[in-house]
Amino acid sequence: MPTRPLSDSTADPPVVHGRSRPGYRHLLRLAALVALALGLALFGAALLTACSQPVDLNTVAPTAPGGVVDSFLSDNGLSFPAHALVGSVLGACGCDGGAVGLQWLKAGWHATSPADEARVAAGLRRAAELAGDPTRLEAAICPSFPDHLRPSQDRALRAAGLRCPAPVRDE
Repeated sequence: MPTRPLSDSTADPPVVHGRSRPGYRHLLRLAALVALALGLALFGAALLTACSQPVDLNTVAPTAPGGVVDSFLSDNGLSFPAHALVGSVLGACGCDGGAVGLQWLKAGWHATSPADEARVAAGLRRAAELAGDPTRLEAAICPSFPDHLRPSQDRALRAAGLRCPAPVRDE
């Protein structure tokens, strides 16, 4: 009776209770699927939160002014595109007008050209539409800039038919 060598890679996998024992690759796939599901759930929860109300991360260390994330975005000229992208996604999803408007007003802080300001104004108009009323939008976003606005923000607000009471000055 021929016997198979122990190292034969064609050997059948061990059977446990009538089923093949899960291999290492199977466990890796399962772990990857669990990680993906958790990641999607966290992303969904974050999107729901960001979609339902204005979220200002300027008080959280990494994203606060001078924090690691803020410095990276600023140093690489990505602050305007990042806020514009978030504002666009929230607007396209029909999120809360205040949530959309805050991202566009933050983008306005980083606007460096008339084209940037025009995009901010368009985003603010969409936010006002979602808020249902320009006054409601102003009440939601203006408190995030109590000390001052940059001229680029003020121009974009005015182009969108909005105003915030904070003084305007360059920084």
